[in-house]
Amino acid sequence: MDPIWLNRASAQLPERAMKTYALAAPISTHRRIATCAEVRCERQARGWRTLLDVSVPAHASAANWIRLHSGLSFTVEQDGDAVTFTFPAGQQCFEGINRQHTVTLEREPLYFVRGGDWRTDARTRRDTAIEMNVADWLDDFANHQQTIADAHSAG
Repeated sequence: MDPIWLNRASAQLPERAMKTYALAAPISTHRRIATCAEVRCERQARGWRTLLDVSVPAHASAANWIRLHSGLSFTVEQDGDAVTFTFPAGQQCFEGINRQHTVTLEREPLYFVRGGDWRTDARTRRDTAIEMNVADWLDDFANHQQTIADAHSAG
């Protein structure tokens, strides 16, 4: 039994006389590493504080890294085992240094023209699809619409 398409008008022409125009917008799943400035990082804009308990080995190691290897400007206050590093604005934060800031890559949509319509076999639709740039796609679409209008006017 044929499926019932509630949103499709009954076809007046054979499928070989039809043309399908499609636009596919790629999903933005591709990302790249970004700087603090690109992601408008609050820490870079306003500065930040990091509080570490140097009695915890991982925190002691982090404090040593900040002091000896981070290359960041900071002031430090120590109260017993609690060490507070204050970082002024205008420098990369830890996420920026560790390359954890990312931005989504914007991708242009893909424009396709293919022979047939919704009744055409999926393999045939895929095999006949022609990828175009937006200007050619719009031009082809406009010309096709004009051809239909001219044929309709001619009777």
